[in-house]
Amino acid sequence: MNEQKNQEIALFRYQVIASLLSLEGPRGSLRREITRLSGLIHSHPIRGAEKIGFGTIEEWYYLFKRSGFDGLIPNARTDRGKSRKIDDELGAVIRDLVESHTRLDGPGILAELRSRLKDKKDDLPSLPTLYRFLKAEGLDWRQGPQRRDHRAYSFDLAGDCWQGDVMVGPKMATSSIGSCVVCVAKVNFS
Repeated sequence: MNEQKNQEIALFRYQVIASLLSLEGPRGSLRREITRLSGLIHSHPIRGAEKIGFGTIEEWYYLFKRSGFDGLIPNARTDRGKSRKIDDELGAVIRDLVESHTRLDGPGILAELRSRLKDKKDDLPSLPTLYRFLKAEGLDWRQGPQRRDHRAYSFDLAGDCWQGDVMVGPKMATSSIGSCVVCVAKVNFS
């Protein structure tokens, strides 16, 4: 984010907590005021109208008390663009694996990692983390194996498969006329 947007967001946060800064009263009045503020709809400079949670308002209040207006300026992550779960060593193993086995899909890559890195099974990334890493590294061009069609009831011609269903219901009166059976049901819709 640029500097102007950060200043706008800090000013917005200050506007939300401004009534808390001059608050005086009995014990619990800060909590009541934060609860009241969290029930209001605030006009965020980027996202528009939104409600802000109790914990967020409380955090902004204490940030301002500790660091002044500069405490309300959003901080960018120092590790932005880097995976917290995949370090350089594991990243090199994944790159090597992906480039040598181009037909492996995500679950296949994780299974291969599990077999190669038995001592680090708990440190392996989740599937979404792996996909984000592959995309960031430009390795998402790979194609997984072709999937087989697994439709359970697929037939070449109409009428190749017939299916029936049975349900236990009310008893019906029947009468025989000649060789066919006629069912008579009395239905009461009251």
